[in-house]
Amino acid sequence: MKRVRGTNRSSQSLLRFRLGTLLVCSLLALLALPALGQGRTDYMNVESPHVHPIEVARISGYDYLLVANTPDSSVEIYDTNEGLPPQSRLLARVRVGQEPVSVRYNPATRRFYTANFLGDSISIVIIAAPGGPTTLSVNLERTTLVGDEPMDVSFFDNAGTPTLFVTHMSLDGFGWRDAVSLAPVVPGVTERLDASVVMGPTTFGLKEPRTTLVTAQGVYILGGKGGNTPQYDFDLFVFDLATSTFRALGGVATTNFNMVAARNGDLFVVGQDALNRVLAPEPAVAAACTGFAPSTLSWVQNPSTATPVVLTRDLNALPGAACNPVAKPVALTQPTDVALLETDAGVRKVFLSALSSDRIGVIVPNSATPINWPRRTINVAPIQPSSTKAGPVGLAIKGANPAVSTDPGARLYVLNRFDHSVTLIDPIGETVVGAIALSLDPRPAYILAGQHFLYDAEQSLNGFSACSSCHPYGRTDGLAWDLGSPGQPQSPFNLNFSDGQVEFAGNPPVIVFNQLIDNLNNGFSDRKGLMVTQSLQGLLNFEVGMAERGFTTNAPYYWRGTRFDFPDFNGGFQNLLLGPGLTAAEMAAYHEFINSIHYPPNPQQLKNRVLSGVVGGTGGTSTLGQSGLEMYHTRPLCVTPACVPELEANRSCVHCHALPEGSNNRATEFLPNLELFAGGTDLIALETAALRGLFQKEARLDRSGLAISPVVTGFEGLAHQGGAVSINGFNLVFGAFF
Repeated sequence: MKRVRGTNRSSQSLLRFRLGTLLVCSLLALLALPALGQGRTDYMNVESPHVHPIEVARISGYDYLLVANTPDSSVEIYDTNEGLPPQSRLLARVRVGQEPVSVRYNPATRRFYTANFLGDSISIVIIAAPGGPTTLSVNLERTTLVGDEPMDVSFFDNAGTPTLFVTHMSLDGFGWRDAVSLAPVVPGVTERLDASVVMGPTTFGLKEPRTTLVTAQGVYILGGKGGNTPQYDFDLFVFDLATSTFRALGGVATTNFNMVAARNGDLFVVGQDALNRVLAPEPAVAAACTGFAPSTLSWVQNPSTATPVVLTRDLNALPGAACNPVAKPVALTQPTDVALLETDAGVRKVFLSALSSDRIGVIVPNSATPINWPRRTINVAPIQPSSTKAGPVGLAIKGANPAVSTDPGARLYVLNRFDHSVTLIDPIGETVVGAIALSLDPRPAYILAGQHFLYDAEQSLNGFSACSSCHPYGRTDGLAWDLGSPGQPQSPFNLNFSDGQVEFAGNPPVIVFNQLIDNLNNGFSDRKGLMVTQSLQGLLNFEVGMAERGFTTNAPYYWRGTRFDFPDFNGGFQNLLLGPGLTAAEMAAYHEFINSIHYPPNPQQLKNRVLSGVVGGTGGTSTLGQSGLEMYHTRPLCVTPACVPELEANRSCVHCHALPEGSNNRATEFLPNLELFAGGTDLIALETAALRGLFQKEARLDRSGLAISPVVTGFEGLAHQGGAVSINGFNLVFGAFF
């Protein structure tokens, strides 16, 4: 492969000097301002993904409602007596670790536990009320670091010793800890265990574990990224307690949000099953009958056995014709949580929170034919003056408690993400009977104003799809989509988008730059091929006001750099969601919100943010992390035996992968779309890939810095088509020529 220069060096240097001077002066002015946190206010938004943020705890015969106030990093405890005014039901508020996304009560230890996503910790709170609500006492016992991004906890009696399992999203693993001390149960394993299963010649690993449950039959861990390729379909990690064997269960969904266990051990799982493998290009994706990532409910029967049965219902399909969708006013999109109404005869109703539809779904699983399961809906309305959407995200259900005179009977409690409230529903009559506003909300007004646009399926033609269908919680679904638009006007190509040295791979391997520009003069090709969904995190390196964003932006966006700024994605509302698009005011609100989504802190970095090792200095040898930093900045980039020294010798990694995001936001590769046009010259200009969050996007569970792991996951991998399986795989290719 060769690189060719395509701009005048002297004019380029002058331009860089002027821009550099302007940038330095501007940054000095910004540094003169009072020091703030990474966000524009004291609140830093990482758009933490909820798992089980609301729980009913029966303590000394009385029911209490535990609510994770995620942005406030607290748990609020409410009386369930509806004879009290809503504002009088708050009994206590206890601070826990940063951004709790799950809260679970363990009667065996008389404590509740929170999985604190941003704080990388678990908090344990002792709770007691021997004489009812007036005697309630809560005491934060401990908050302990347990590893990156804990999502959920479940409880397991280990031969008389109470223990817990905790899932870790970005670590792609789980922990097993003492439920009182939080010390690891397995000696020497302080951070994680792999949820992996050997199947024939391949070992499969769970990607982004979310919910964990323990039943009499087994221990279950639900993977957030279930995959849908012939090589990988792994949704549920199962440990059979009767036989002490591990199993992998697939056939559920590509993105799994939550699960709940019935009394008989069956599981009910909610998620989205993307059609990226069968639909292409964009017009076909947009025309999908019930959305391009249909929302699903799966009933997993006998999950711990060798012969489980998975029955899955498309939540927005009706019996009859091959394409018979429900009407938009009753759509159920992005089901994030699930709860069961059971009797001695079994599961009577399944409730699910449709985050993107502002509704609760009611499904009656009464047959072996899922499409025939009756479905009903309950609308959830916001109660806060500043809210236009509620955003139901978490569910907790309680049965009637006739021993308590003030008990309201059976209730379904719904935590609303956008409205910062709890809706009360009668699960028998399926009616809303009340609502409670949470006590504190530190989120700034611009987040409240724009957040719902990420999730809102009302912006689509039929109510079945939203931005979050591919970008759950502002992240990535990890899947490759072909969103080309053949026959549509081509996107304009800005020659300033090229950094002057570009790579061309194909046959022939050398191309004259003028020919390259001629091929692109008419714009970017309208044919794209498969490209992995990118994250919406970190569109700004540092969150600043809208007027100052040009100094910290990572625009242009998208793999091909065709979105010069975020408002250019409004075309997605029209062409992919088939809606009218956002108004200028709506897009401005959405833009300001999306700029607030940060990457969480790097778990591989020391807490003092100092790299490991020592700096070698002049003539010395740096070690460990300092050696990597030195290599990244100074090692000449000569990645092939046929490199061109006069072009590549003065470049190192940082010249294309500029820090802090890891991209210079310029096109450094012009590749033929080999997938669609084998040996052709239909060129795709690719922006330098950012290097943030790479370990989360790996297709292998690499656990060392030296070798490619044999453990396969459901993520497509790195690069625009997922071709690089992991960071190690990428580095080994480059390392061969360093």
